[in-house]
Amino acid sequence: MGKTRRVSAAKPALRALRNLGPGMTDTGSVSDGFHTFDELYEFRLLYHAHAVRAWLAARYPVVRSWKHHDGAPCFGGGWFIVVAQLPTGQVSNHYRASSWSLFGDVPEVETAPVWDGHSTTDVARRLRTLLKEDGSTSVASRPRPRAAPSSPTSGTAEPRNPSVAETITARGSSVARPGSGVLRSRDT
Repeated sequence: MGKTRRVSAAKPALRALRNLGPGMTDTGSVSDGFHTFDELYEFRLLYHAHAVRAWLAARYPVVRSWKHHDGAPCFGGGWFIVVAQLPTGQVSNHYRASSWSLFGDVPEVETAPVWDGHSTTDVARRLRTLLKEDGSTSVASRPRPRAAPSSPTSGTAEPRNPSVAETITARGSSVARPGSGVLRSRDT
């Protein structure tokens, strides 16, 4: 029954796409019967803004830039890119300038890191793999680092948990080099 409902709900969307014709300039209002493209893109934007905050808290390198790695403005201008280097690989999305402030916690760099060639299929696989294998994008699932002793008279320092960035580096994954604006592989 669920499949029948979805198929019948998709019929108006398919009709709307056919009616748009060659220009297809108003795809944002096309709906599957539940959500429009505009609504889905807004959800993606908001979910991504939340995800990058968790990734930053987990010390995964995340940056934003108005320019691609070659110095060209994203899509000719008025757009920016957010790039994260996860243990499973690079993921990125572009957004209109009006959404810049949603990513206010993300460090700004002059140019984005070099694109690793990932496709949307690669990004989905990388995110799914991270959820399955690591699960550590959840800040709550990570052990809290121990604070350094507050008094120099204690004589011994408490054991230090390595940061996620150090752990990623030890695994040979890419990490951000402070001030460079480039995510580089440890092996290069």
